[in-house]
Amino acid sequence: ALLRDRHVQTVELGAQSMDDGVLARCGRGHSAADTLRSAERVKAAGFHLILQMMTGLPGSTDALDLATAKSLTELRPDGVRIYPTVILRSTPLYEQWRRGEYREHTVEDAVRVCAQILPLFRAAEIPVIRLGLNPSDGLSAGDAAGGAYHPALGELVESRVFLENARTLLHGSRHGQSVVLGVCKSEISKMTGQHRCNLDALKAEFQLRSLRVTQAEVRKGEIIICT
Repeated sequence: ALLRDRHVQTVELGAQSMDDGVLARCGRGHSAADTLRSAERVKAAGFHLILQMMTGLPGSTDALDLATAKSLTELRPDGVRIYPTVILRSTPLYEQWRRGEYREHTVEDAVRVCAQILPLFRAAEIPVIRLGLNPSDGLSAGDAAGGAYHPALGELVESRVFLENARTLLHGSRHGQSVVLGVCKSEISKMTGQHRCNLDALKAEFQLRSLRVTQAEVRKGEIIICT
């Protein structure tokens, strides 16, 4: 009632995980059931609901992170933020990592699992309004001692999604062929990948004579094989 009186329109909840074991290990102080009840109350009160989740928390796995994403889609939020775990200096997690009690959730780990999570939210038509910590001078200068900090993490994940979709599209016998993939103009760089990594990977995997990307009249996120 106080928030409504102050004309607040959106409430954001830091769910982070929907696994009680992970939440307890991180000292979150709430359960998955608490998140469920809170989300229902926020929506019942008429607010827009934004939910946060994290990947790579202590005690978590890719499977648990995917399960969290699926649980959050069922809550039908108006948007989500995904924050892969970053190890910040002078924190308990930093000390756990130094003692070997926490395995680092690397950029590659985050890209791998988030490339599976992102399509789940998109299929449910739930906007992902942030993927990865906002870049800052402190993080780039060394405050991030380890973990999944990258100033362009969202772009890396988007590019990995294109790679996996292209793998599905190219599945079959195309050995020795020259292939042209068509995507919308704004997504050519995502399909190409940093330093052409996607094209090089696909060319080698499918033993193609050549592979390139061109602009096509398709929807965002769509890939076609141009003839």
